[in-house]
Amino acid sequence: DYFNAARGLGKVINNIFLAYAQNHVRWATLIPPLVIIIGFILNKKKARSLFLLASFFLVTLFLSSANITDIGIEFYRMLFYVPGFSMFRVFYGQWQWVHTFFYAMLFGYLLYVVLIQIRRRYAYVLIMLFIVLHTISSWTFVSGQILRGIHPGSKNMTSIMRMNPDYEQALAFIKTRPDDGNVFNFPFTDFFYQVVPGQNQAAYIGLSPTSYLTGKRAFSGYQTIYPFPESFLKLIREKNYVALKRLFGLLNIKYIFYIKDPKAFTQYYPTWPYSLFLSTVSNPQALTELVDALRAGVVFEKGDYVVYETDKDFYLPHMYTATNISPYEPTGDWYGKNASFFVENNSPDPRVAYVERDTCGKVFSEQECIQNTIKYTGDLPVITYKRVNPIKYKVEVSAVRRPFVLVFSEKFHNDWKLYVSKKQAEELISRESYYNGSVRESIHEDIFLNGQTFETLDMQSIPESRHFMVNGYANAWYILPTDSPGNQRYEIIIEMVQQRVFYYSAIISIVSLFIFLLYGIKLIKNKTW
Repeated sequence: DYFNAARGLGKVINNIFLAYAQNHVRWATLIPPLVIIIGFILNKKKARSLFLLASFFLVTLFLSSANITDIGIEFYRMLFYVPGFSMFRVFYGQWQWVHTFFYAMLFGYLLYVVLIQIRRRYAYVLIMLFIVLHTISSWTFVSGQILRGIHPGSKNMTSIMRMNPDYEQALAFIKTRPDDGNVFNFPFTDFFYQVVPGQNQAAYIGLSPTSYLTGKRAFSGYQTIYPFPESFLKLIREKNYVALKRLFGLLNIKYIFYIKDPKAFTQYYPTWPYSLFLSTVSNPQALTELVDALRAGVVFEKGDYVVYETDKDFYLPHMYTATNISPYEPTGDWYGKNASFFVENNSPDPRVAYVERDTCGKVFSEQECIQNTIKYTGDLPVITYKRVNPIKYKVEVSAVRRPFVLVFSEKFHNDWKLYVSKKQAEELISRESYYNGSVRESIHEDIFLNGQTFETLDMQSIPESRHFMVNGYANAWYILPTDSPGNQRYEIIIEMVQQRVFYYSAIISIVSLFIFLLYGIKLIKNKTW
């Protein structure tokens, strides 16, 4: 698991002897623990504040190390049962700043204890020594040099970039796209980064700005296309472009964003962060050939920034009704699993829901699952969907005459729930249409809170036995006519119910704040403070 993989990075000694940025003063890392030990020896008073500081220091030392004896490791694992604690599985990154804060507080308190125990002139000398050491060690920060570092493995590319106006226009174009199709960024990195070169000899390397600045989901690196990264690279090596297009369809990728600037690829980054990608695409010419093989028409071009559409014959919208259910045998490796469905599939209709055969038998009949394909030809309902916000979607369903499978291309999670509303279906305006009008995309919104935020609280969701994983990662529901008896047109709501924890917590926080404010006003009014 993730915690186990990161566990080796937790070292108590690194959290006690915090390294200075300047090599020639690293010997000074001995001073804080030495002062703390001497301070405890010299301290005569039983101060409650010192006890609290020391307690918080020890607790955060454990949390930022998480690797103190086998018992400590198992105890940290048990904490993952606390709701929300899984965010701390990368313990050294999440706790180190809290630990450093309490370390500094404890050091300052005990330094004061030491200073009042020695002669004043020696105290002044020590204070001056600490000021000089602090200034020297933090000089890279004070001077701004900490931001001017060269990217590892690059040819003198720094991180302070001047944004290219052409890049800004490309992002603005992507942001205005009315559909919710995903974006694939080229060049493709080893991790989840994107390399964005500036007008100067610099580049941004980090989380994809395409996602954060346009509101679109973007795939930019190896880890972002899980569980398909190895399949993706292998298909590139084999030049199996049909299977790659089918993969892009499964991932709801409608746009390819290609940065052709030489500063974004091998000319300035010969290895990192492209080592895996370079094993399949070794130079800019090969990258251009790959993009040309996958793309359809150009929808935006400005300077070195080009946005293409993907092949419409393979594109799958965010939601669709499956025309075929294709059972496949599970395998022990991800590539074998992927190859067993979309790579070898030759269906002319992309609306296929690939499901493991074991799962198929739990949702459909055993007789159906023995076949290689369960077909749903004809009489499929017409659906129109819209995004209310990233954790809630509405679907207008009409012309329902038989059971159908609704596929929702978001990562599978048990807390995605599907509700059939008993209210009259909202008339959704169609903006995009697919498959001769059988799947329609409405005008999307991003509403945080309104009168319908809690409308599903009194609704019963579709049984979990009919919620299953398809396409290796996505959600699907098997919907029966009996879910809305007598109605051929109704409304479906898909919601991530985990979000309710946030709403409940926000309500508790606001009510608590209001109570404390009233109590504070009462204290002031009665002058009892």
